[in-house]
Amino acid sequence: MNEAVLFNTVMTPRGGQYQIQLSDGSRVKLNAFSSITYPVWFTGTERNVTVTGEAYFEIAENAKMPFKVNAYEVQVEVKGTEFNINAYSDEPAIKTTLLKGAIQIGRSSATHVLEPLQQGRFDKQGNFSLQKNVNANEVTAWRNGLFQFNNVDLKAVLRQVSRWYDVDILYESRSPVYKEVDGEIRRNVNLSEVVKMLGKNGVRCRIEGKTLIVLP
Repeated sequence: MNEAVLFNTVMTPRGGQYQIQLSDGSRVKLNAFSSITYPVWFTGTERNVTVTGEAYFEIAENAKMPFKVNAYEVQVEVKGTEFNINAYSDEPAIKTTLLKGAIQIGRSSATHVLEPLQQGRFDKQGNFSLQKNVNANEVTAWRNGLFQFNNVDLKAVLRQVSRWYDVDILYESRSPVYKEVDGEIRRNVNLSEVVKMLGKNGVRCRIEGKTLIVLP
């Protein structure tokens, strides 16, 4: 009789990160407000894990047992590689960025093979788009304790800020919600330092308790 497969789930809080090593030697680093569910031991013909939020994978190669990452309706099949997946439920798309090696990403019957420094995106409706020559440093800045923004939409920036500093975001009437942000700052600074960086981009904010208010 086959023994039941035991699973672990690791969850990071807002403002937290965590790194684990799986039984096959693969390493995973979780960003804030993320989770991974994985078997204690990989058995059978595939290595399957499930993630929410954002994670960076360094996969141990095993051609006889493909590694697969499931994120909502999207599945990433790995050949032995390094990649970043961003699958937060409040983001408009699930973004998978390949750094090294080869992966195939799919949703339903649609599959796409990525080359290094390409990012594949599935939006909520299942539409796929491909971005080439992505800025790897920007995508993986969180692993190095940084916020790094290069012409990034303000709302996308503040979703990251909200998850890391555990604050709610409030936009006052006529606030510049369509502004783009440039800048780099360490994630271990006080929120007030991030507010100063936003100010240099023409975005005025005020902190009230656990709320960051974007001003007109």
